Formats: sequence, structure tokens, C-alpha cells
Amino acid sequence: MWKIKPLGVLLILAMLAGVGYGLYTLVSPMVGRLPSQAIPTPEIVLKTATPVPPTKPAVQPTAKTAAAQPTAVQVTPIPQTAVPTVKGQATPVPTTIVVAPTKQPGTTTQARPVLTVALDAFGSYFPALQVAQDPNREVDLNIIPFNFDKQYEFTEVERAAKISSGEWDILLTTGDSLAKKGNIGKIIAMVDQSAGADKVAARPTGMDGKPINYFNDLKGKVITFSEGSVGHYQVLALLRVVLLTPTDVKFLPAASVADAVQNFLDKKADAVAGWEPDINGALDAGGKELVSTAWFS
Repeated sequence: MWKIKPLGVLLILAMLAGVGYGLYTLVSPMVGRLPSQAIPTPEIVLKTATPVPPTKPAVQPTAKTAAAQPTAVQVTPIPQTAVPTVKGQATPVPTTIVVAPTKQPGTTTQARPVLTVALDAFGSYFPALQVAQDPNREVDLNIIPFNFDKQYEFTEVERAAKISSGEWDILLTTGDSLAKKGNIGKIIAMVDQSAGADKVAARPTGMDGKPINYFNDLKGKVITFSEGSVGHYQVLALLRVVLLTPTDVKFLPAASVADAVQNFLDKKADAVAGWEPDINGALDAGGKELVSTAWFS
């Protein structure tokens, strides 16, 4: 009879246990899991789709409803204010509002008032011409353009008379007008400032043979200007600055600045006060610049 040592018995038992476990693992998938293993609980994730607002089908206007539709509208988007959104809800859609069509350019429901506006052919006054052509203007302008042709030639004195009498409603002119004639109206707007356009030009040597270097040297000399103009006012103001009076000089008034420059060119005056471009004729003929508004701007 075989004799088996205790160590051998242990080895045989271990082999039998290993073979048994291997067979069990092969057969267990067909009969179920090991009792000691817990069955995992499945994780369920729900995702909700963002609902889409129903689209209203477009309705074609019938002959009955077409007449009620406005012929022209203006659709103005209204900015959507910040609204907190809830998960699972649709984002609000910006709304619009329909307003009545604006008045068509060039149309009016009643006669517009008419204002008579007089002005020189000067760049700063041209906005008045643009207003006159604006189809949405609230008033109509009857423009009186000076010196475009013979019928619109007016002296400064005539201009003051027409605005003070009410024949003209608005006069675009220089700021000295009210200083000379305070009763002709009131200032309603200031559109520009002279920065060198107005000057006093003089001969290097006066007709009396004495040099002219400063405005003070015009004492006893002949000064020409457009009567009632800003040039006239400029001469009066400068005389006060240098402590002279109108009686210390000789005035030669002219109907226009062009006529004043011509007096200077004809050697009828020692100095001329005026503005560009006319005053440049005196400078080009050898006159020297005594005073310029560029000094004060």
C-alpha cells in the first residue's frame, strides 16, 4: 500500500482546489455571477432638448385684407433686455414693433411759412442755401444773394434799413452791425470768427511823403472803406486803441469794399480797410499790412 507523506497530501489537495476553481469560473457565466459580487446600478442621464417655438405659417394677404395693409412701414428692432434663461427653456426672441411710415420727402400737409434771408456770397453763410434745399425743412426760405447780379446789390446802409423795417426777416452779416445800429434786430446765432480775413493796408509812404509803419502814422492821412461795413467799424475801433479820433484822420467812404480798394489804387487814399479777397488787390499793388484780425484770434 502506498504511503503518502503529509506534504504530498497538501500538494494534491491544492491541485484539486485549483482545478475545481478553474472549472467553476468557466461554468459561472452560464449560471450567474458570484454571490459576493454586487450588481452595478446603471447610471441614467436624461437630456432635454431645447423646445423650438412654433413657427406661425405665413399668411398671404387676400384681396379683402390687402387693402387694410399699410403701403410702407418701418420695422424697428427693440433691443432685448438681459433676461435670465432657465435650463430646458428656449431663449426669448427679440420682438419688433411696426410704426407708421414717415412723411415722404418733399410732401407737406400745409403751407410752410416763408422767411426772407439776405446774405453775401461767403462760405460761412452757405448752410442757409442747404436749408433752403432740404425737402424736410419746416420753413421755406426766400434767399436774397448779394452781388450775384445787379438787382441784389445793396450798400451796408440799405441792408440795415431793410432788416430794421421788416422787409427782410434774417440778415447774415458781421457782428459790428448791432454795435453801429442797435435797433436793427437781435443776434440769434454766431456762425464764424474772422481770423485774418479783415485787414488794413497802407502805402509804405503816404501821399504827403511821410512813411507809414504803424496805424498811429495814419494821423492826418486819408483812409477809405466801405461805408457802414465791418471795415468802417474796424477803423473806428482802431482809432480808439491808438488814442486818435475820427477828426484826426480823413475818411473817404465808398459804396463797397471793391470801390474802396479802387480808391486806394487810384491814389485817392493812403490806407484802405476791407476784407478778402478784395483787400488783396491793395496788397498786391504794393500796400503793406498794418493791421489784421489774425493778430486778435
